[in-house]
Amino acid sequence: MRGMKLHARLLILTPLVLCICCSQLPNLAPSSGITAVWNRSPSNAQEMKVECGSAYDALHKRIIAFGGRSENWDNVNETWAYDSSTDTWTNLHPASSPPYRSSHAMIYDPARGKVLMFGGDDFVRAYNDLWEYDFGLNTWVELSPLHPPPARQMHGMAYDEENEVIILFGGRRTGGGDTFNDTWEYHHRTNSWRSLDPQPSPPVQDHINLAYDAKHKKTVLFCGPVARDQSTIGTWVYDHATNHWSTLTTEHTPTGDHTSLIYNRNAGTMMLFGNSEVTRGLEVWILDLETPAWTIARSFSEPSYREHFGFAYDADHDVYLLIGGFPNDDNWLLKVQ
Repeated sequence: MRGMKLHARLLILTPLVLCICCSQLPNLAPSSGITAVWNRSPSNAQEMKVECGSAYDALHKRIIAFGGRSENWDNVNETWAYDSSTDTWTNLHPASSPPYRSSHAMIYDPARGKVLMFGGDDFVRAYNDLWEYDFGLNTWVELSPLHPPPARQMHGMAYDEENEVIILFGGRRTGGGDTFNDTWEYHHRTNSWRSLDPQPSPPVQDHINLAYDAKHKKTVLFCGPVARDQSTIGTWVYDHATNHWSTLTTEHTPTGDHTSLIYNRNAGTMMLFGNSEVTRGLEVWILDLETPAWTIARSFSEPSYREHFGFAYDADHDVYLLIGGFPNDDNWLLKVQ
């Protein structure tokens, strides 16, 4: 039964998104002086193995993770906190929690010191609810905003610090349904969503990862191959001031379809981790919008191949955390030097 459920799930999941349109195979970068040093985390195991959501709470210095699928491929609705200083997970057991789900998106709102979560699915239906988690109070609160986007999973979400809004892009419905390429923003002050409808817009995508570049005040979207179509690979940049998406032209580009994009505030650069359509291995790439250029890092003692993992960056300890995944569910710490 477990194998049947897993097979059904994998038929539904389509390659992740990362977008800059090109008509030829990507030009891969040679190894650089940047190194990615991996160490397996010996922390106590937690059960959010596949497609969990995660975000770093800078106020409380914890990585907060919610939901995902257990080793039996069942949805969970547990809330966990990871402390980098002690390398330990804690099951927080809040009094009430959002419904069971996976493939949702989570971000941290630094202006308010809260973690927010939108969407996801329970393998039967998709959600379009918005929840807020307060670590200090250990409480989840459903915000019930006005004019929410259509229900979806595998979407991307980032917090625009300059404008104090959440930016949401893409995703898809449950069961292989519609795939989106819409762009939305959420305002906490009015507790409402608004469709931005920028023109042009990146192509329809799911397995989205967005990240906000605070140095350049732009939201970045990396798009990978869709159904093995290499022409969709590329990078898009969203400017909130002009409500405009533009493609970013770089000499080299990653090629993965299951990746995670995170902004490194300390370095002022983007870090992309995930698989490669070319090498079928795991890769670490750095994006500098100033140049602009993608650069591949040399990896040491890297984890085994996986997809559908959680990923977060602890800026205070300057360390990335890889959370589980499929088919391997161990946790790893990453230092980029």
